[in-house]
Amino acid sequence: MVTTSYFFQNCRDGFNHVAVLMVNGEIINRAKVHYINRTWESYNGQTARRRVCANELAQMEAAAVRRAKDQTGRRRVCPVVKNAAAVILANNSLYNDIKKHYNSL
Repeated sequence: MVTTSYFFQNCRDGFNHVAVLMVNGEIINRAKVHYINRTWESYNGQTARRRVCANELAQMEAAAVRRAKDQTGRRRVCPVVKNAAAVILANNSLYNDIKKHYNSL
């Protein structure tokens, strides 16, 4: 099960939201958003929670491209590698769960 939580930190010139991405209760990624004094957000942590999911998705996509390059024997990213990476990601249930969670935020 994919969940995100965030907490509030005071700092010298504003505050931070620190978000944590957890899978089955285990922390797999963290992200911090810094706010200077007053901002437009309603402070519900949405930006930080979306950022931590986006960071993890980007890392998983990069890993899929590396794996696809190894499988295809290619050194550069080309349509063959992109298609192989897309297949790898489509079969990755964790990637799909994080993406669903990201879209629900």
